[in-house]
Amino acid sequence: MDFTIQTDAAIWKSISRGNNAAFVYVYETYSAVLFRYGIRITSDKSLIEDSIHDVFLRLWARRSFITISCSLKFYLVRAFRRDLIKKVQEIKKKKFATLSEMDRCWEASFQELLLENQVILESNENVKAAINHLSDRQREAVFLRYIEGLEYQQIAELMQIKVISLYNLIQKALKNLSQFLINKQTYIKCFFHFVILAI
Repeated sequence: MDFTIQTDAAIWKSISRGNNAAFVYVYETYSAVLFRYGIRITSDKSLIEDSIHDVFLRLWARRSFITISCSLKFYLVRAFRRDLIKKVQEIKKKKFATLSEMDRCWEASFQELLLENQVILESNENVKAAINHLSDRQREAVFLRYIEGLEYQQIAELMQIKVISLYNLIQKALKNLSQFLINKQTYIKCFFHFVILAI
């Protein structure tokens, strides 16, 4: 069965009825997404993998009782975020990884985002500097919106803030990035203000 052409509702219906192939498809589709998001919360890869494992175990165990009214991706990210942060807090680590650890993880994703928006950078050092210029909350919001493509309402729920506050957070992040790159004499073909206007 080709699950790539099925809706999330149809796939979840198959899983709730015990379809192992549908469950494997969801795992293979979203486990990498969860890992990529998790590395922005903690640098402990084993902890991230444990959290992904636990989320999918609970999903399968409770499949007959769970009702998913949102997208599968959002449901999994929400469950994973809650589980991972709880694990991090339980072992008395910081809620977020240190800035230097996060830099390494963010450079590739931000380079993709910048290129998609036709921002041409002189070097990867400018990417790193731009990333360092954002707060942890700004990075998380921009990542979820522009890298993972979640809706504003979903991100606001994940981050436990109001939608209007999220708009302001992302708008400020993009303004900070564009201003920082301009100040660094970065050549910009078409910079972020068009994204801001689209918010």
